[in-house]
Amino acid sequence: MKEAETIYFTHLPKTGGTSLEKTLFRKVFSTEEIYQPRGYWAMLSDQRSFRYLGGHRPYGVHRLSTQVSSPRYYTMLRDPVERAISFYYECLWPRGNKKVADHPEHATTWRHDLVDFYRISRFRNVQARMLAGLWADVLGRYVSLDQIGMGAVVTTAAKRHLSEMYAAFGITERFEESRQWIAGSLGVDVAPIGGKHKTNPDRPTAEDLSENQRITLRRLNRLDVEIYEFASDLFDRRLP
Repeated sequence: MKEAETIYFTHLPKTGGTSLEKTLFRKVFSTEEIYQPRGYWAMLSDQRSFRYLGGHRPYGVHRLSTQVSSPRYYTMLRDPVERAISFYYECLWPRGNKKVADHPEHATTWRHDLVDFYRISRFRNVQARMLAGLWADVLGRYVSLDQIGMGAVVTTAAKRHLSEMYAAFGITERFEESRQWIAGSLGVDVAPIGGKHKTNPDRPTAEDLSENQRITLRRLNRLDVEIYEFASDLFDRRLP
């Protein structure tokens, strides 16, 4: 990792990104080097210098900053059905520690079952949208991109960014391999960690769903399915 580079971690929700940040990025960068802006307008107006920016922000956020250093991107992806289940139950179940507020979508999940929840545009194809760029992530909150003929545009952009603009990336189902590859790309050594555990241990997995539920979730998140399959193949070809 060069001093002239700024690290951007595209934290796709429920892909193991929090674990990766805690066990890798936050061990590499000091508190003073980490930037945590409160939204896009803060990035535009603040214009402070930093070495690392994470959070649930899509590819391309470096364009909102006056940082003169070169952007270097990393991310984690996850099986779309497993990610969909994990996000739904993260929203559904109230937090046990009331120092942490319930998820902002908590009320929405109570009004919908797992499959119907993903008929709502803003929850669908999040991985493909965020990798495609800021425009796709924002537009996809209001319309279903695969239903207005934009699916191919989104997946093409996401694949291009992942293959050309990301220095390394990970697959949740292969977390430790991913973590070691990303660490190597950063030029640092990290000790192996133990197995990861589900935040909500009682939630179902894809195997617990009916075949119809799995098929429907894959169809509703078909852009994510395409990107995940592309990423899995690319991961195998690029992993050192």
